[in-house]
Amino acid sequence: MALSIPAVQQALTDEGLDGWLLYDFRGLNPIAADITAVHRQGGHLATRRWYYLIPAAGEPRALVHAIEKHSLAHLPGTTTKYAGRDQLEAGLRGLLAGMTRIAMEYSPGYAIPYIS
Repeated sequence: MALSIPAVQQALTDEGLDGWLLYDFRGLNPIAADITAVHRQGGHLATRRWYYLIPAAGEPRALVHAIEKHSLAHLPGTTTKYAGRDQLEAGLRGLLAGMTRIAMEYSPGYAIPYIS
C-alpha cells in the first residue's frame, strides 16, 4: 500500500498532533521501513539513521546521513543531510522546530533499542 501523505496529515490533525516522526536504523523498525518502503528500494538496507517527519500541515521533511543521502529520495518532501553526532542533533532540532506533540513508534521492553 502506498503512503498517503494527505491521509496521514488528516489523521494527525484529527488527533491534535503536530506531526509523525518515522525513524529507522539498520532495519530495526519494521513499521517505519514498511510505511516508507525503504526496504523495497533496490534491495538497499540503510545502515545509518534516517528520520522522516510528516507534519500535520505542510511538506514532509527527511533527515538522512550524507553517506546514504538517497535513502528517502523516493518520498515526497525536502531532505537534509547530516554527518556526525553534532549535525544529527542539530538536524533533529531543526526537523522538529515549533512542534510540541509528535507521534512516534514506541518499543516496549526496549525491543528496538535505538528507538526506545
